[in-house]
Amino acid sequence: MKLSIIIVSYNVRYFLDQLLRSIKKSIHDFDLEIIVIDNASSDASAELVADRYPKVTLISNKKNRGFSAANNQGIRIARGAYILLLNPDTLLREDTLSKCIDFMDAQPEIGALGVKMIDGSGRFLPESKRGLPTPAVSFYKMTGLYKWFEKSPKINAYYQGHIAEDQSAEIEVLTGAFFMTRRNILIEIGGLDSDYFMYGEDIDLSYRIRKSGYKVYYFPETQIVHYKGESSKPMSLKRYLDFYKSMLMFSKKNLSHHWSFFKKVFIYTAIVLSAILAFFVRRLLHALPLLLEAVVIFGGILLIKASWASLMYQDIEYYPKLFSYFNAPLYTAIWVGILYLFGAYDKFPRYGRHLLAATIGLAIILMIYALLPEQYRSSRPIILLSYIWVLFSSFLIRNIWNKIAEGRWLSHHLPSNKYLVFGTKSEIERAQNLIADMSIKTDELHLLEYHPHDDPATQQFIVNQKIADLGVSDLLVCSKGLDFNFIIDLMDQIQQPVHFKILSENTDTLIESHSSKQRGAIYTMELHNNITRPLQRRLKRILDIMVCTGFILLLPLGLFLIWKSKRLNIKLFILVLLGMWTWVGYQPDDQERYKLPWLKPSVFYTDRGQAVDAHQQVLHRMNRSYARDYSVFKDMKILLDALFSGLF
Repeated sequence: MKLSIIIVSYNVRYFLDQLLRSIKKSIHDFDLEIIVIDNASSDASAELVADRYPKVTLISNKKNRGFSAANNQGIRIARGAYILLLNPDTLLREDTLSKCIDFMDAQPEIGALGVKMIDGSGRFLPESKRGLPTPAVSFYKMTGLYKWFEKSPKINAYYQGHIAEDQSAEIEVLTGAFFMTRRNILIEIGGLDSDYFMYGEDIDLSYRIRKSGYKVYYFPETQIVHYKGESSKPMSLKRYLDFYKSMLMFSKKNLSHHWSFFKKVFIYTAIVLSAILAFFVRRLLHALPLLLEAVVIFGGILLIKASWASLMYQDIEYYPKLFSYFNAPLYTAIWVGILYLFGAYDKFPRYGRHLLAATIGLAIILMIYALLPEQYRSSRPIILLSYIWVLFSSFLIRNIWNKIAEGRWLSHHLPSNKYLVFGTKSEIERAQNLIADMSIKTDELHLLEYHPHDDPATQQFIVNQKIADLGVSDLLVCSKGLDFNFIIDLMDQIQQPVHFKILSENTDTLIESHSSKQRGAIYTMELHNNITRPLQRRLKRILDIMVCTGFILLLPLGLFLIWKSKRLNIKLFILVLLGMWTWVGYQPDDQERYKLPWLKPSVFYTDRGQAVDAHQQVLHRMNRSYARDYSVFKDMKILLDALFSGLF
């Protein structure tokens, strides 16, 4: 056996499916095996592999064992002379494997090899080649100074800036997304260090391979696509701490032998504080539009109160100070909360939603006003004027914010969605039907047929020319009938800023990734399901929190129900409260659950009473109905049924 490909997968079934198809299409004259280790995915990735790729060796872990430990599971059973550690959110050219093997066969001093990586829009990923994250290198990276000295071997050592992206060269660190090495070296150094859970293992492995006397090499004569970030969803505080813990572990293990005590304390403290600061800064930036609007609404309400008091009563202090500490914060919280619920802070907000949300907020405030004691009431005209202020300020803030972020005013028309569909004739027809079925909005739809016998370079030039001439915003490439060399070359050569989508072969799935800073997007028939709508997702999460809050407020009753429960326990309650589980979800025994929108593990299931010994088709039909027709009231009904049927 020449090559063993080891893929550790966690909740990325669509990307894994596309990767396995690209490996299947690879051109080589040697034997290879594929080993997939599924780290307890909840999206039925393991079932997909078992169903569609029976020749793949599958290891299904009962819990998430982390990247290093899972790779070691694959290494222990691998038979290939070479081992390739490969991320599931990648896409290979047909010649990638053969070119890498040929290069390493001819260079026995090379112990590990990485390739040029591009993101889902064809941009070069600088982490294709990296340096050791020493304190100085990390400082230049974290402060952003490296961007000012991109070619400097010292200041941009993290991305090895002195090495051109198309230059083969020895480097210090390879990324774990594509890490080819020799099996005998892995056995010699003891595999990956399992103390690393998810981050830093590729740095440590590169360092130990170099320390053993072998070269680590960057080989850009073949490229792969890396939908960066798909294997690691948005980072929680725990993941930030895990990341910096890995950096701390690497420093302790490999770099700190000659550091003084004070230098160790300083660097270790800086690493921990950086983790916490980075997490809260990112969360703050994410919440900035909401916080900005809250400040503007709150300030506007106070100004309206003062102006109204001065105008009507000639006394700016006419209303009690309680207004500033109770009424104004309450009104602000209600309006901002309803705006959030209605998607006012989504990427492309629609002002009609703001009008509806503000009006509903007004109705709620007036109802609360009627129930408040006399001393807590303000003037109704102040509430109505505040409503007008919310409408005006909401429009103004969104226009300013959008002008800064997108370079245009919301009052202008959105950029046209002009699609160019490229592929074989039959696949173009399938793509057209899918676009219609998925209700993907297109202002213009252009078709360009691929001819397998024509010169690839000429066809790539024609695609580029069409994109420029038509002002195309989205390029949809149908992968069936096209080789992945052609697709990746096309991604690499497109010069205009377009959203690059791939229609997977024999599936109804479109995959895209706009940039290395954004996670890849999935377009499937799931878009017909209510459960995928952001509003429904938010309502579902709010219900989860409200039920948990009810347990806390009615603590004696809650503890009694948990004690008498057939299903509940304190651990599940905590998991739901932290957002890791949900109260209601799919029937877990549905073997085709991977075809449905992803949901968190759940405490209770759809139509539990009908699920006893139900046929697989019945289970899947129940789950499909739950996803398609989801509403928060359905969850409430299931929870009430569970309560009154004694499941608690």
